[in-house]
Amino acid sequence: MTHERTEQVKESRVSLLVHNYELFKMKPDETILQMFTRFTDIISGLTTLGKIYTNAEIIRKVLRSLPKS
Repeated sequence: MTHERTEQVKESRVSLLVHNYELFKMKPDETILQMFTRFTDIISGLTTLGKIYTNAEIIRKVLRSLPKS
């Protein structure tokens, strides 16, 4: 029973972090360093929980997250 709850919590956390990853964008009032720190926190959390993105996926995501102008 405890293991099942632990697994549910893990799945819920992964789902939340994947959601944050997918919707990730640089905020208007954010510096590059702040944005990258926030992004790194998401990636680190996902990696810890077993969800791995390739370096190419991460780089593409960061580049797409930057403002257009």
